[in-house]
Amino acid sequence: MVGSILTNTMIKIRNINDVRQFLDARIRELGFGFHPDTDFRHYIVLGTGQPTFDTEDAEYLNDGLSQCIDWCLVNNCDIYNLAMNSDAWLELREQYENAFQAKTKPVS
Repeated sequence: MVGSILTNTMIKIRNINDVRQFLDARIRELGFGFHPDTDFRHYIVLGTGQPTFDTEDAEYLNDGLSQCIDWCLVNNCDIYNLAMNSDAWLELREQYENAFQAKTKPVS
């Protein structure tokens, strides 16, 4: 389990920056495994099969994700495009590309 992420405040998605912040945080926690269609109760820790989030945290995150999806639908915004072009996703992709290039670089 990632550990409790609950705070004393509720997630309130009011604008595109709130959506981006929510997505960035989830991508940083879950890496390439994050997908906006996945219920947070369904994420598991590889190797143990244990849930990544406890029930309360999963519900809290599902509520935030639902707010993000609703905001995007009302504002004609593609949540998948936002996720794939988020700062966290692009940073993660760059890290993997650099690691791959280092492994495949010809030896001189």
